[in-house]
Amino acid sequence: MYSYSPDVVAKDACSIFNVPIDDNSRLMLLVIERWDRLDTLAFDVIHAAHDPTTAHHVANLPVVLFDYGKQHSVVKAASPNFEKEVDVVIAREHNLNGWSARPPYVADHTGMKVPTYPDPRDLITAQLDPTMQ
Repeated sequence: MYSYSPDVVAKDACSIFNVPIDDNSRLMLLVIERWDRLDTLAFDVIHAAHDPTTAHHVANLPVVLFDYGKQHSVVKAASPNFEKEVDVVIAREHNLNGWSARPPYVADHTGMKVPTYPDPRDLITAQLDPTMQ
């Protein structure tokens, strides 16, 4: 899947979950996090005002959860805690990847890999509230 362009990945994901899009839709693959048991992808589907220069600040983005599994797939509104978690991850990846980097950002946590960030915007990254982890 990652060999395809981010636009193709975003359109395919919307197609799988019957999310209506047209040629004027603004789709952007923002973050891919790879873990041993799952991959998570964050898309910007309708937020036309996305600005990578300020996206390192935690925002209050609307989030829809697409859970795509081998046997079952679900689309549902995200809980407030999950929305906050997604907001923090997106802001953190913008911050860690630096001013000149643009989405999609890939954080590979598989095996013994630790993602590296040679040019972060600053040394303080967005953190989740410990009660939400």
